[in-house]
Amino acid sequence: MGGDGIVSDERIRVLYVDDDQGLLDLTKTYLERRANLSVETASCATTALDRYENESFDCIVSDYQMPNVDGLEFLNRIRTNLNSTTPFIIFTGNSREEVAIEALNLGATRYLQKGGDPQTQFDILADAIEQTVTYDRTAKQARKYETRLKQAQKIGHFGILDWNLASDGVHCSDELRKMFDLPNEGSLTIRDIEAVVHPEDRDRIEKGLEEAIADEAECEIEYRVVHSDGNVLWIQTQAGLVRNQDKDASHLVGIAFDISSAKDQ
Repeated sequence: MGGDGIVSDERIRVLYVDDDQGLLDLTKTYLERRANLSVETASCATTALDRYENESFDCIVSDYQMPNVDGLEFLNRIRTNLNSTTPFIIFTGNSREEVAIEALNLGATRYLQKGGDPQTQFDILADAIEQTVTYDRTAKQARKYETRLKQAQKIGHFGILDWNLASDGVHCSDELRKMFDLPNEGSLTIRDIEAVVHPEDRDRIEKGLEEAIADEAECEIEYRVVHSDGNVLWIQTQAGLVRNQDKDASHLVGIAFDISSAKDQ
């Protein structure tokens, strides 16, 4: 199964690894006082790896100093051998700075110290688990929606642009770059967009955009773009003004549709 999948409900499933059985039991008891945490334990990294490959976990918490396979090697196998991005917290009594640096370089999400008041240290650990998993879940959802949006743009023959009015920089989706025959990578400005517009349509676009900004209204413009190979596409753009937190006009955001097939009819 692999451990990267998010458990279907909102509970957080944790795999905690430590060679101290007493601490395993104590940590599990404290963490599960929070209703959203479910903790499974393993007394060595080898057992933990086996469980991780066959079950789903939202977060791994591991001690550093363990026999045979220590916490850093365990982390390295999770990140390298299994190519997993599951949040990984090193929870150890070792305070050496070089260990913490190596852990973070290997891909540890957090490095926490054991010791002190039990209630305080377990509250800190529980908070860290909740925070890292929330961030991880949010990032995965964002990537999923981004993938779906790209698919929708490709199927629907539309692209998205975001024009920064202060810098003149334009962020374009991959599909819009393709529609406008623009480079696949690199920064763009509004001048790059205007350069591929048919010369006969440029004044109309400039006037439409100026009116949209001045009147703070949405605009709809039809025009042609000319590819480097001479191919011409008809584009319909719908755009609107976006204000920043100071209520100043900051961006013009639009959707561009390829309407060439409709124009050919």
